[in-house]
This record gives sequence, structure tokens and C-alpha cells, in this order.
Amino acid sequence: MADEPKKGAETPAQAQPPGQFAVDSTHLSTAYANFCRLTGTPEELVLDFGLNTQMTPESNLAKDHHQERTLRVLAWWRRNDGLRFPPAWSTAQEVEEPTEEEYYQAEEEQFLKSPQGRGLTPAQVAARRKFSERSYQSYALFQEMQGKAINNLTIEGLTWQEGNRQITLEAKSKGGGGSMRSQWRRHAMLTVHVPKCKLVTVRGCLRGLDVQGVPTTLIVTSSGYRDRDYNAQFLIKRVRGNLTIADFPANLVEDIDGDVSIETTRDFANSGTQHFEDTRLSFGYRAFECRCSNIRGNLRARVGRMNVHLEDIRGRIDVHNEFGDTTLAIHQPLSATSHRLSSTSGRVEVRADQEALAKLPVILATNFGTVRTNTLREQFEEFHISTGDGPARDWRGFRRMLGKSEEGPPDIFSVIDVLQGSTNVPGLVVISQAGGVVFELQKGK
Repeated sequence: MADEPKKGAETPAQAQPPGQFAVDSTHLSTAYANFCRLTGTPEELVLDFGLNTQMTPESNLAKDHHQERTLRVLAWWRRNDGLRFPPAWSTAQEVEEPTEEEYYQAEEEQFLKSPQGRGLTPAQVAARRKFSERSYQSYALFQEMQGKAINNLTIEGLTWQEGNRQITLEAKSKGGGGSMRSQWRRHAMLTVHVPKCKLVTVRGCLRGLDVQGVPTTLIVTSSGYRDRDYNAQFLIKRVRGNLTIADFPANLVEDIDGDVSIETTRDFANSGTQHFEDTRLSFGYRAFECRCSNIRGNLRARVGRMNVHLEDIRGRIDVHNEFGDTTLAIHQPLSATSHRLSSTSGRVEVRADQEALAKLPVILATNFGTVRTNTLREQFEEFHISTGDGPARDWRGFRRMLGKSEEGPPDIFSVIDVLQGSTNVPGLVVISQAGGVVFELQKGK
């Protein structure tokens, strides 16, 4: 299909030789550069931001480069497929965001002045305020950006309201089995080259993400997603700042300079329903994989169900993987602080080089599961503890024997506090309440 001419532009009767861009550089006062390119198949759009002198310019229109973070968008499509880039990549002053508190107060005042708001009882107003506060807490992730000048990049035409439609794909077998799924007709693949800045936030992106070499702090969240691909890969590498992952299924987190925070308690694996005679079965697919390695800061993760693999974590490790499996490889000495790996019913496995573990205190424990280790009885003593405070629990497992001059829980009561998470001491705590704990000490070659 031929390219559609720009709206409002006159189509010449005959082909004209390409004109020349008239560039006014009298106000040029900065070396700041920002570049974005989108490539794809002939079915997808192609974007390029900035000044592309290979395109035919608008007649006698000078491009004035005087705003430091303002780009003149030059966009074209290989196919008119309904996608468009809205003219919202503009001066930062035009997209300045109010703070979370300003949002909350303005919306609450407007609602309480409405007929519906005036009809609420004091108890209903208090309940609404409590619910609204929980909702607004989800925006705390963007607190650093609120009330500040930002640039916002979006693509329109990907939702039903914007004209996108779905295709239903169904496959059936002669035996009566089959599968059905739907897929959007329009797709977009976006590549952004990030300049030096203070903070970058990526939202949505559940059809795939590949981050490489971001020169600053990065926030990744599925908030605002419109479509997903259960077979996509989500890779984050070489971030030169802190990394925050909120409600997002990162498959790889590698080479991070700062601290890493992961909060993904929702299960992003696919699910389905099987029908057999008069019964139905709702099931979930295999858990997603998540590998975290070469992290030079602290790692804190709260995960619902993923298979998490950890290696070369330089800072503090604090990971709770509720229903997935967790593995930790220790080839270099851990930092002299408290480290904790825990799960509700998943398997937690640690493989440590004997030289790397050194004399680090270790506690391996479970309530209802199993604990297996290849360590000697003289190195790791067995324990069985019952607690009565709050919900009664039986803890059993193995702990590293410590000398009087070495750091670690000095008595059995401190061990209980460490197991319950109310006290942190230097060492490694490995817990699976109803799953299996495996601790293997590997001798050097």
C-alpha cells in the first residue's frame, strides 16, 4: 500500500525534485541530543525523531532549534494502519505533572462538592477516603517524577477505543480438544535511545522489553499495559543507577550499579481451563523465570510465583518468593550483613563454595517441609524450636555452630527472632515454610 500523504498537505501533480531544509541555527545554544528510531516489518510503523534531512521538507519552513528538550517529530508510516504518534513530545513545561497530594486533594474536593458526594454519610466518606488512599499509594512509584518537568512518549492506535481490533485464532483436533486465543491486528515495536537524564520510567511493555545501557535510575512497571505476550522476553541489562521493578515479569536483571527492588506478587504466567465430560479444571502454566546477576547494590524482592536464580549479588540479599523456587550460587564472599531467602511453599536451594562462605553464620529452617544439606554434623548442628508468641510454630533444621568470639545469634531466643524476621544479624537465613530447603557446600578444586 502506498504511503498516505500528511494531513492537510497538497499532493503535487508531478514528482518534484527534493527540496532543501532551511535550518535556523542562530539560537542554537546546547549540545543536548535525543534520538528515537522504530523499525519493523512492512506491516508496522517506522518512527524517527529529530531532524532527518533525507525527507522532503515542508515548503519554506525553517526548523528552529532553540528549545533544549523540544523535538520536531518527523514521522512516516510504511502502511496506514491506524497508528499515530500524537504531538505530545513537546516542551517539558507543557507536560508538568502535579504532585500526588495535589491530585488527591483536587479529586476529593471535586467529588465531595458533587450531589453524590454531598449525599454520603460521615462513615461513607471515611470509607471512601481509606479506599482512595490505598489507590493513590500505587502512584508512589512515580513520586520522584511528580511535580517535575518530564517528557512523555506515547503511541496511539493500539486500543479498541483507538480503532484497533482483535482476530480470534482457534485450533481443533479430531478428538474434540482444541485451543482458542485472540490477537490484536495492530502492533508496534519502539526503540528509544535514552540521553543523559535523572530518571527513566517504562510503563506497560508486556509484549516484550529489552533494556540495555540506561545511564541513570530506571523504573519499570506494567501499569497501563494494553496487551501481553506470554512468550515474550523481558530483559534489563547495564543500568547505571538504581532499578525498581513493580508488578512486572523481568526474566533477566543483569549488571546493575545500584540497588534493585522487585515487587512482583502477581502471577504473570498464562492460565487456562480444561473441559472433560462434566468437570472443568482451571490451571496455571509453568512459572516465569527470573535471573538476577552481577548486582553491585542491595537486592530486595517480593515475588508471588517465579523461578528466581541469584548469582554475584554484592550487597544485601532479601528475597521472599511465595510459591516459586529460588536458587542462590555463592562463588564470592557475601557482604558482612544480614541475608535472607524465604518462601511459603517453594524450593530454596543454595550452593556455596566453601572458601566463599568462610565463617558466615547460616540458619536453614522449615515449618512443614524438608531441609537437606551435605554439611558435617560438626559444622551445622540440628535444632528443633517451638514458639508460642502469636501463631504457634515449630521450627526445625540446621544452623552453623559458632564460637563465642564469632558474630551470630548468641542463644536460642535470638534464633527465634531471626527466624521470625524481627531481628537481623550478619549471616544467611534460608527458610521454606512448607517446601524444601537444600544447602550444598562445595569444596574448592
